[in-house]
Amino acid sequence: MPSIEKDKKALIRQAYANAVKGKDQYVSGEQIMATNNKSVIELAGYTLEGLARVNEQVLEYNFSCGNPVDIANIRLGNRVLDLGCGTGLDLMLAAEKVGPFGHVIGIDITQEMLDIADKHIKASPFNNIELINAHIESIPCPTNSIDNVISNCVINLSSNKKQVMSETFRVLKPGGSIAFSDMVIDDTIPNWIINQAALYATCVSGATQLEHYLSIMQNVGFQDIEIIGFKTYSQEEMLSVLDIEATQVKQGVGEALFNHMLTGVKGKIHSVHITAKK
Repeated sequence: MPSIEKDKKALIRQAYANAVKGKDQYVSGEQIMATNNKSVIELAGYTLEGLARVNEQVLEYNFSCGNPVDIANIRLGNRVLDLGCGTGLDLMLAAEKVGPFGHVIGIDITQEMLDIADKHIKASPFNNIELINAHIESIPCPTNSIDNVISNCVINLSSNKKQVMSETFRVLKPGGSIAFSDMVIDDTIPNWIINQAALYATCVSGATQLEHYLSIMQNVGFQDIEIIGFKTYSQEEMLSVLDIEATQVKQGVGEALFNHMLTGVKGKIHSVHITAKK
């Protein structure tokens, strides 16, 4: 793997580790992690009813752009895999759906996130959840072993989305399904904005166009691809999700550049919710 890709992964891993440990979330004055979790939860589409059995602490470090469990065809007894499970919110929602005879696996590259997920799971009524520190480009599951793959605002972080989709297709059972929420961007966003290091962990710099996603999925063999939802973020919603209205950001890049960046991405950042079958 080229060193630049290793650097991106290291930045992403460190950003999430710092976020959950309450450490400095800024790199060269630019914030690299959202902190307004209430806004994130609301924009992602979770409901109070759906979160009724989830410990409130699970929501504290939740970085989402959708609710993939809600659109996944998860049934009792299924085996579910969560790509980039974070601190475990979707794991618990999936665990309730599969019941005591089902199994839920969460993989994440950030051990600090998994450590928090482990604490949340141990404090929950669920004993059917497994956590693995792993990369989503190399899924540590046997071929044809998973009924449902879910992912929430994570695949965009990978620079090799084709490999992620190929691995997902491999581990799914015939007839199995993927349901994921992710960020997509227009191809008219200026490269100088996309290449901002601070944006790699905020699900913007690694995002691709919707058409590219669909092409990758078709090429690896997915069928019945369906766009369940598509949302364009307003400027206020972008500020809530990315938290880039912070004073430190303006101090870091300057007022003029800050406003120019907002103009450059206005109406061009979206969340998409997709399902497909093997």
